[in-house]
Amino acid sequence: MVKEGYYFGLPPLVLGATALFLRWNLAGGILFCLAAFVFYFFRDPERVIPDVPGAVVSPADGRIVVVTDEHNARRPGKRISIFLAIWNVHVNRSPAAGTITNLQYCPGKFSAAMRESASALVRFGSRADLWLPRDSELLVKVGDHVKGGSSVVAYWPPRANSARSHAQKQVSEENLSIAGKRT
Repeated sequence: MVKEGYYFGLPPLVLGATALFLRWNLAGGILFCLAAFVFYFFRDPERVIPDVPGAVVSPADGRIVVVTDEHNARRPGKRISIFLAIWNVHVNRSPAAGTITNLQYCPGKFSAAMRESASALVRFGSRADLWLPRDSELLVKVGDHVKGGSSVVAYWPPRANSARSHAQKQVSEENLSIAGKRT
């Protein structure tokens, strides 16, 4: 459980216990159900992180709603957007090992997480966006369900044995053989 879950879950739990003590059974039952939902919403299950070089894992549980080409800081790349439904774990995880070198807060408005504009306005963790360099090898498509911290969504750099890398290797070998014939 993440610590925010206790901040939001304990008050209705205490109020529910108080209501039951006062024999306000309906109010107590509703408050207990609310507390149970809050604790369920803020759960943080253990996940097995794949130990594969270059693997990029999903930062969140949910469904892939967007896979698109998009520039970030003038660099070409791809954006993967994940929608977190109310029953998904709402804990965001690091998609890859690294060091945070810059953090920018962008104030936003409340917006439906399913909207395309939510990538710039998201609040309360119902959407996670992942930007990857253009040469990443994507493994997901719109509609796929992913688990944060364990589902591999891409490889960066791409795996050497992927079909795209295999085709590039063939072109390089052909270029080498052509160059060899010229000399």
